[in-house]
Amino acid sequence: MLPIGQPGERPTRFRAFTQYRDYDGRTRQVEAWGRTKTSAQQNLRQKLQSRSMAGRDGELTAATRFGDAAVLWLVLLDNQVEQGRRSPGTVETYRRQLRNHVLPTMAELRLG
Repeated sequence: MLPIGQPGERPTRFRAFTQYRDYDGRTRQVEAWGRTKTSAQQNLRQKLQSRSMAGRDGELTAATRFGDAAVLWLVLLDNQVEQGRRSPGTVETYRRQLRNHVLPTMAELRLG
């Protein structure tokens, strides 16, 4: 929290700021202003809440479980096989490795 004003006078505005990890994984500074310390903090919370909703247009969110994301990935691979862009043997190898080695330990983890 940073009060803004002339030295020796009451602050006229307050700035609240924090570091925030956006949906793309990059950490950025986010700031908001207000006439009081409380209003600056509330404005910052609102700004962070709206930022957290950005990037949720797709099927995957931070709350999606890894196992669900893996199923979507396998569907994409199956489509590539149908289009002749992937070998059925390659996709079967991916599917087997995922089923035997990755999903037993990671299926219930959330992407976020």
